[in-house]
Parts: sequence; structure tokens; C-alpha cells
Amino acid sequence: MKEKVIGALTMSADTYTALKADEKATTQALLVVIMAAICSAIGGGLLASSIPVGFGSLLLWAVVSWLLWADAVYLIGVKVFKGEATMSQVMRVLGFAYAPAAFNIFSFIPLMGIIIQFLVACWLVVSFYFATQHVLALSEGSKAAITVLVGWFIYLIGLGVVISFLGTLAGV
Repeated sequence: MKEKVIGALTMSADTYTALKADEKATTQALLVVIMAAICSAIGGGLLASSIPVGFGSLLLWAVVSWLLWADAVYLIGVKVFKGEATMSQVMRVLGFAYAPAAFNIFSFIPLMGIIIQFLVACWLVVSFYFATQHVLALSEGSKAAITVLVGWFIYLIGLGVVISFLGTLAGV
């Protein structure tokens, strides 16, 4: 798994191709998403304030976000741009594309935290772009960019629906 994570961090085309074909890597992709969320929580100080509720919510939220994002990318990439991938292939590759978020663990550093978060966010965008391009076998970079951008907007809409639903359940 370490080699796959390093390959994802370096945006290796060979790694994306191997992940797309490796049906056993879906669970590993989930673990990458969870570990990235844990590192982000540690860096953001979440664990210091409310471990039981905040931590459980964070892990659930990370998994839901991954599923929403992968679904949006799949729908646009396959249905609109005729990309060549299954939903599980998209989930695997995009799960590993979350790996740079682990570097948010360093966002607690005074005066550097916001810069680290910004750089990690940029790294994630580039990572998602290359992961999307490779998993869907999109020959034109513009199709991958549009897929990522529109997928992000669909993800945000889904996110809003989930937040509204959870807020309604909580009576907020």
C-alpha cells in the first residue's frame, strides 16, 4: 500500500493504471481517505477539543465526501465525456488521490498553518485532475478539468443537501 500512496502523491500514471485494475484496492482507498481525514483533524486541532463526537463525525464526513465526489466524477466523466471506467475504479483512484490531505497534519504550525492548508488544497486539485484524467482515460485535458470542476460543484450541492438533512435531524 505504501508504494500506491507514494505513487498517488507523485501523481504517477502507472500507479493510477494499477489502481484502476486492482479490485482489492478499494478498501485501501477507503483507508487512505480515513487516514487523510485523521491527519487533517490532528493538524486542525479537532482531536484536542472533542474527541468522541467530532472524531466520529469527521470520519463519517470524510467517507461521505469521498463517495459524493467519486459519484459526481463518475457521472460526468462516463455519462457526458464517455470516459472508460466503472464506479468502483473511480472510487479507488480518487480515494488514493486524497493522499496529499495527510499533509494537513502540519497545519497546526503557527503562521504556517494557513499556507500549508492552501498548498495542500492546490495539491489536491492537481491530484484529482490527474487521477480523473487517468481513471477515465480522457485524452483531452480539458475534459478532465471540466469533469473535476463540474464534479466539484455537484459535490458541493450534494454536500449542501447532506448538511440540510443532518441539520433537520438535529433540529437546527
